[in-house]
Amino acid sequence: IRGPGRLDGRTQPSQSPVGLNTQLSDRQLTRIFNRLSLKVKDREVKKLSRGLGLTEDEIRSIQEECPDDPSEQAYQAFLKWRETEGDVATLEDLRYLLEAIGMDHLAKGVQFD
Repeated sequence: IRGPGRLDGRTQPSQSPVGLNTQLSDRQLTRIFNRLSLKVKDREVKKLSRGLGLTEDEIRSIQEECPDDPSEQAYQAFLKWRETEGDVATLEDLRYLLEAIGMDHLAKGVQFD
């Protein structure tokens, strides 16, 4: 189960920046996904993908499409997350998921441009 307060029963911290719960356009998310994906290291791609809720088959498919490019793999994982979540995907959800899997360095980058 995805989204704020749904992974481990915790609720979102009240100090979340205003606007993170706003639905975003594809263009806004693309810019954020581009920026975040550049920070993902090769050894982090599977952990990120699993944390975003991708299946093992989806992860394998992404790895086969771009085997030597962890940034592109991460980008594709973010896109798949957006596709799965649909229009209800928010930055708050994304940040919460990243924090839940211990990727605080990425979570800190989840913000409006």
